[in-house]
Amino acid sequence: MNYKSLLRGDDAKKALSPELFQTLVNIMDCDSTIDGMSNELDFIRAEEVRIRECFNLDVERKMISKKEFQRYLNFLTKRRVDLERKLKIERLAELHLDNDGTQIFDLKKSSIVEKIIFLNESGCIDAIRKKMPQLSASTNALAKLIGIFTDEKQSSVQPYLNSLINGKPGDKHHPYNSQTTVDRVKRALNSI
Repeated sequence: MNYKSLLRGDDAKKALSPELFQTLVNIMDCDSTIDGMSNELDFIRAEEVRIRECFNLDVERKMISKKEFQRYLNFLTKRRVDLERKLKIERLAELHLDNDGTQIFDLKKSSIVEKIIFLNESGCIDAIRKKMPQLSASTNALAKLIGIFTDEKQSSVQPYLNSLINGKPGDKHHPYNSQTTVDRVKRALNSI
């Protein structure tokens, strides 16, 4: 979004007189662009400061009234507050927080690989194999049990468990092939 497009919004047209609008368009550097809401917020903050300074230094030579400048500043302030609120809401929506404000790792929205890494890193798979020795001999039975826990099909879980248990790190189904996924799961475990 460039500066002109910010001024061409419906809110700007309603809030500004034609003279003020044209003066501001002439003052602004319209070749510069801003990307995203956070950059737009930076622009609005800088614009508020610049206009205040400009108005305070050059009151006598302005063709527009103080009232019109105040209307524009009010428009910018309202836009900044709206954008800040919108950014906060979006950031909160991205996080899943429990009552004490810590981020929750949502296994329902995780991939099979993340679920298996989570269970392995937390020691659940080893604990199941120790507690139920009959599952140690059969990856099929362990995959069926893990599938029940994770709400995944046994046939989807089994290739990852085979690679994990049989120690084939180069296998395409080995859950630890992606360091990014491993790091994400470890961060989630550390935050618990």
